[in-house]
Amino acid sequence: MSGDHRAFLDATLPYLDVVYQVARHAAGDGQEPEDLVQETYLRAYAAFGSYRGENTRAWLATICMNVARSEARRQPGPCWTLCLWLARMTGRECLMWPMW
Repeated sequence: MSGDHRAFLDATLPYLDVVYQVARHAAGDGQEPEDLVQETYLRAYAAFGSYRGENTRAWLATICMNVARSEARRQPGPCWTLCLWLARMTGRECLMWPMW
C-alpha cells in the first residue's frame, strides 16, 4: 500500500462511525446510509491530495451531507420536491432541508 493510501486510511478510518451516524441522520427516502458512507469515502479519497489535515471529522461530515443533498436532488421525495419548487419560485435558498 502506498504512502498516500495509508495516510488516507490513517486519517479517515477513525471517523467511520461518525460518518455512518451522519449518513443515518441524512438518509432520505430511497437512500441507504451505507451508500452515502461509501460515496463519502470515495469523494474524500479523490480530494485527499488537497486536504490540509484540519478537523478530519468535520471534513468527512460535510462531504457526507453534500453527498446526501446531491442524492436527494437526483431522487427527490415529496418534501424535497416542494422545497425545490418554492426555492425556484421565490429565488431563495431552500431552508427546509432536511425535512425527514
